[in-house]
Amino acid sequence: MKKSKIRKEVKGILKNGTSKTEIYELLRQRENIPDEELRKLLASIPDTNTDKIDKILHKIICVFWALFALIEISNVIDGLISLDLKLLISFIVTVYITVQIWRFNGNLYLPAIVWLGLSIINVLREFYSIDPYNPDHELYQILIYVYITVVMIAIALMLIVRKNVFGYYKWFKPETNFKNEIIFENYKTTLN
Repeated sequence: MKKSKIRKEVKGILKNGTSKTEIYELLRQRENIPDEELRKLLASIPDTNTDKIDKILHKIICVFWALFALIEISNVIDGLISLDLKLLISFIVTVYITVQIWRFNGNLYLPAIVWLGLSIINVLREFYSIDPYNPDHELYQILIYVYITVVMIAIALMLIVRKNVFGYYKWFKPETNFKNEIIFENYKTTLN
């Protein structure tokens, strides 16, 4: 069975109030998916008892990423004139991350934060390459400050959601227990 079908099935079972541990036991016995892959899949899906505020923050993050993708589209259109491959690759990565964030995929929260950090660096690098005697320099400066502020707010929101919903993630993968098995639920979920 493909991961996307299993992911859809897991989300459907989670809506019924079943815990991830119960889903793990169910799928481990009947699916031919490796244990580590099943644990990673379960870790990347949020629990159904995710706080309402985290769901709202997730929607705000999705709106931000949609706007970020629109900005990338405008960059790609400008880049097509000069045939800039770097802009096209950046757009593809941004669209992929946007889709995964929209799906509330925990695997992509930290890479998305890193990607936003790199976008700040790129914007600053481009800004400092602009001639300071350009008549539009002050306008560019204001737009850069607004952009950086919005991106920093989005990074902060993503860090909050990542900590609250995917607290068992360490760097780019879920943490492991004493048996070296991937943890796929928050501690507060398993204690309830």
